[in-house]
Amino acid sequence: MIIDKDERGIMEELTTKLNNSEFAVGALLYLYGYQTPDEQYGKTVAYTNGCGFNMTDVTILSSFAEQYIAKGFLSEKQLDLLKNKLVKYHRQLVDANITLQPIKAFVPVKKEEVDIKKNVSVEGKNLKVTFSYDPKVVEFVKTLDGRKWNAADKFWTVFNTEKNRKDLRNNGFQGVPEEVVVLPKEEVVVDDRLFGFQKNGVQQIENWDGRVILADEMGLGKTAQALSWASLREDRKPVLVVCPASLKLNWEKEAKIWVKDMSVEVLSGKKPYALKNADITIINYDLTKKWQEVLINHKFSTVILDECHYIKNQKADRTTAVQEIAGNIKYVIAISGTPITNRPIEFFPVLNLVRSDLFPSFFMYGKRYCNAYKNKFGWDFSGSSNLDELHRVLTDTCMVRRLKKDVLTDLPEKVQQVIPIEITNRKEYEKVEANVISWIKENLGVDAAEKAMKAEALVEIEKLKQKAVEGKFEASLEWIKNTLETGKLVIFATHTEIINQLMGELSEYNPVKIDGSCSSREREEAVVKFQTDDSCRVFVGNIKAAGTGITLTAASTVVFLELGWDPGSHSQAEDRIHRIGQKDGALAVYLVAVNTIEESLVGLIDEKRKVLDAALDGVKIDFSEDILFGLLGKMVSK
Repeated sequence: MIIDKDERGIMEELTTKLNNSEFAVGALLYLYGYQTPDEQYGKTVAYTNGCGFNMTDVTILSSFAEQYIAKGFLSEKQLDLLKNKLVKYHRQLVDANITLQPIKAFVPVKKEEVDIKKNVSVEGKNLKVTFSYDPKVVEFVKTLDGRKWNAADKFWTVFNTEKNRKDLRNNGFQGVPEEVVVLPKEEVVVDDRLFGFQKNGVQQIENWDGRVILADEMGLGKTAQALSWASLREDRKPVLVVCPASLKLNWEKEAKIWVKDMSVEVLSGKKPYALKNADITIINYDLTKKWQEVLINHKFSTVILDECHYIKNQKADRTTAVQEIAGNIKYVIAISGTPITNRPIEFFPVLNLVRSDLFPSFFMYGKRYCNAYKNKFGWDFSGSSNLDELHRVLTDTCMVRRLKKDVLTDLPEKVQQVIPIEITNRKEYEKVEANVISWIKENLGVDAAEKAMKAEALVEIEKLKQKAVEGKFEASLEWIKNTLETGKLVIFATHTEIINQLMGELSEYNPVKIDGSCSSREREEAVVKFQTDDSCRVFVGNIKAAGTGITLTAASTVVFLELGWDPGSHSQAEDRIHRIGQKDGALAVYLVAVNTIEESLVGLIDEKRKVLDAALDGVKIDFSEDILFGLLGKMVSK
């Protein structure tokens, strides 16, 4: 490295000054001040920014700085080592124009000599905290929610929360505001079909300027709320929806229900193509890396991240892709039914995307809310700490969270929902379908009116049903595992092969089952285990064998992977969770393969269910034959 004459003179002057212990300590504190708060806290180098200590010296020089701050002196041996190490930091110290002030390195500061001036003012959405240096006050400020050190201007900022304001007042700070001043937003006018709590949710998204975690419990209509808010103004379009692959068609369906005037494009395939000018573009997480450049260039105004825990791993391709895509989008709505799980560190990527001003530092978040500690392998962030505080900060600033039990006055006691699922074996399915249609026409006639061959017809239809289930199984399993993040689940099917396959695929959730092979004792043991054992998360049942006579209120959601023939059987199966003891309402979900016989079947079942519901109590009506021949009629008319 070539050093010019002027710089050599400056360096000589600097070296002379640093031989003085008092100036050496001043240089130490200057460099320490340029360590970011999380670097100071962990005695580490978290950022390559050319400021503060290098990785070799950071531990020992940080400890020197903290010792001097706490005790007011360094030993002779420490000072000698400090002077030797400071030579390599000449560039940073030269850039300081050698204005370092001498510090009395050997005389501890007496408490009575320090004038502690403690003041608070409002700094944007946060509080600005200033005070004359005192190590005890520093330690107090580090206990406040969202504390962040501004190294350039030498002050702290903390979240403007009720707890912080109270703690600052109790510690003698002046100028603490009495409450958060939030300018009221104009009341939004939304779809009258929304429930009252959903309208409030849309209003809260508006109040928080469209940067929100929508964390209502499953079944409370988060999709409808997000779409309704996005449709309120033109400047919120175009909208990008990122969701699991199993939910893309459901978002398309919901968009057609709630925002009929907005056009929709669903992206598929790993090879990107030019986007249409649709109001809403839907893509699954696994495609975002391949489509990253196209999506960034499209200039979306709003991004909705459904099941946002899909980006919990900071190193995963889909997480980094979503961060790049959403980084410059004005409005960010993250949707999750389980906002804080056993590992709060997994929620940091979402929090940082939604409110980077509140959660700017992974390390600070990890120390405060993940009980982070250093072991022989490095930092461990797998724990949890201060979760009450985190929940309070989120609900005060950016999270909408309601439980079913909180809004049951708005909700029907039991809600049914159809989730469309795309099949992966379309060609195979269509081949079987063609064979079944040929059989129907050959054996029953075009009008499918003859009922003499009912058993044979049932066999042919079952072949097609099984092919549809085979094609949707993988996507359905993804939906089921995703939903299990929110709690226990009851799953109904009709075929033994499917039930056994579910038991194998869901073994990590300690499942139980009831089908036709179970004895009375085995039935009872399965129910008791599901109801009382927290580790048993899944109940798998045959609609006929497990659809009556048992109580499964440990879950509030029941899923139908396969459909039976009788609407009464479905209602009975739904009511296994909708019984005395159920405090959270009941949600019945039907996973239906699109453009298959299942769509026709679920429509016919729903039609007959309405008739059944209107019947007098105690009247048993079997519509299975009507439904079967209704299906046959639909198929021959294709």
